[in-house]
Amino acid sequence: MFGASQYRRALDEIDAVCARVARGDLSGRILHLRQYGTLAPTLARFNRMLDLTDAYIRESGASLAFAADGKYYRPFLPTGMVGHFRQGAVTINRAREAMKAGAEESARLEGEVSGLVGAAARGDMSGRLPLDGRSGFMRQLAEGINALVARTHEACSGVAGVIAGLARGDLGHTVEGHYEGIFAAVQGDVNRTIGTLRDVAARLGDSAAAVQTAAAEISEGSRNLATRTESQASTLEQTAAAMHQITATVKQNADNAQAASQLAVAARDTADRGGSVVADAVTAVTQIEESARRIADIVGLIDEIAFQTNLLALNASVEAARAGEAGKGFAVVAQEVRALAQRSANASKDIKALITESNAQVKTGAALVNRTGDSLGEIVAAVKKVVDIVAEIATASGEQAHGLDEVNTAVASLDEMTQRNGALVEETSAAARALADQAGQLGGIVGFFRR
Repeated sequence: MFGASQYRRALDEIDAVCARVARGDLSGRILHLRQYGTLAPTLARFNRMLDLTDAYIRESGASLAFAADGKYYRPFLPTGMVGHFRQGAVTINRAREAMKAGAEESARLEGEVSGLVGAAARGDMSGRLPLDGRSGFMRQLAEGINALVARTHEACSGVAGVIAGLARGDLGHTVEGHYEGIFAAVQGDVNRTIGTLRDVAARLGDSAAAVQTAAAEISEGSRNLATRTESQASTLEQTAAAMHQITATVKQNADNAQAASQLAVAARDTADRGGSVVADAVTAVTQIEESARRIADIVGLIDEIAFQTNLLALNASVEAARAGEAGKGFAVVAQEVRALAQRSANASKDIKALITESNAQVKTGAALVNRTGDSLGEIVAAVKKVVDIVAEIATASGEQAHGLDEVNTAVASLDEMTQRNGALVEETSAAARALADQAGQLGGIVGFFRR
């Protein structure tokens, strides 16, 4: 008998297998079917259903995997399958065949499109995709590609015509027709470019004519400027030579003024020493005059002594005469003393006359020495002024020499700059002539375009 425990165990087995199927595992089966008695056939059919399901899934997966890799030679093998399993196998095989046909058509279309695109890349847009035998998406795709190539060919032909005219200098062509999208943008850009080139060509023509005229004027002006600059450079060179000579002369004058200043200083020192000598002479003459006065006083005293001696001798002679014979000797002595006093008086008179004459001459010499001292003082003052003036002249001459050196340097620099300017003017003149030639060439180039 098949008891409730066997049913329960069978349901547990079925539940376990179903749980594995729910997890995607179709390898589970119910084993030991005999132990389930009358349920064994049912469980066997359950296992058979799992086998068919597993085989169907495995076979369809393998066939579709090959088809996904572009391998259509592996069909679905429906061995042992019946009912919906076999019908599904047939459907999968028909789908595989359709995929194979579509892949072959796609491959053929891909080759044709590749050839068409390659030719278009090489500049040949005359080819088209054949439409015979194609339908659906493939026909629409072929028609779209043909329309794209034709439209591209038309647009490129229009642009090529404009560029060909541009190469000939003809700006009268534009891209005609009605386009959309990027073709319309290219058409607008090309036509605007042609319009801009027309305007640029017109303005370039005007500018070329103006530049040619201006270049001719600049060239003429540069030639005139070169002539004037050359003349100015010659004059400046002569001026530089003259300034150099003047500078040498002023420098020599400055050296002479410096030497004169040194000589004037030496003369001033000599005059100062002469003034000191004259002052010493004046002092000595004054002392001599004082000594002469003192000698005159002494001579006056001697004269008085001689006068008194003469009186005493006279008195002695009178007394000797009164004494008679006793006074004769004394009378002789008194006579001798009187004679001596007379000679002393005469000598004193002569000395006094000489001293008076010498004193007059000393006074005259002192006056002359004083006048000489005054003159030397004036000479010393004049020499000092001359020294100051010569020093100022020497300073001014030195400053003039320094200034003339700077002027000479500036003139030399100006001469060098003038020479450089002359060279620059020559270069500018050559550049102006080259500009005139280039302007003529530019006019010829612009004349190439026809508007």
